Amino acid sequence: MHREVHIPSLFRPFESEAPFQSCNLCEVNLLHPAQHYAVEKVMRQMPGIEVPDIVLEYAICMNCMWEMRQNMSAESMERMDAFLSQTRHPPERGLPSDEDESWNPDTWTTHCMVTGKPLTECRDYQVVGLCHGDKLVLSNDTLSGALPGILSAEVMEELQELLSPETKEELDGYFDRLTGWPPELRELMPKRLLPV
Repeated sequence: MHREVHIPSLFRPFESEAPFQSCNLCEVNLLHPAQHYAVEKVMRQMPGIEVPDIVLEYAICMNCMWEMRQNMSAESMERMDAFLSQTRHPPERGLPSDEDESWNPDTWTTHCMVTGKPLTECRDYQVVGLCHGDKLVLSNDTLSGALPGILSAEVMEELQELLSPETKEELDGYFDRLTGWPPELRELMPKRLLPV
């Protein structure tokens, strides 16, 4: 079951009130009514600072996301899917009824969706959401997972360990295309690009 709502600021570009306009890989128009896409942000909470820093943000259309997943080794996909299906602990929540005007999608991103660890205890984390045109999709799908959600740095590191060397190399290529960062700068940030 899913519902679509206005995209909250967490899933919009840092310096804009508007949603992401185009895919960071193929530049397709994301606001086309038929377009589905993922928004991901890598965040870092610094001590003594209330608002977390955005280390990296991007939006990827479903075609590019499926291409990424298809280029991963079967072994990596099986390991990742098994890990997520066995460990995912979505918070207890229901979709709002049509009459529930006070429901807030921000409550879906308060805890790691795998460990249940509160966001306030995560120094680094990744925000993941699915969008459809200018709407955020709220999904309680027990098979693919409840989204939007948060993945703690510890979970992202565990997922990285499950990847084959071939898959890591393939994902490094996508990371380079997304960021355009030179190798010396890229090495300063652990790779967290995973088509979850």
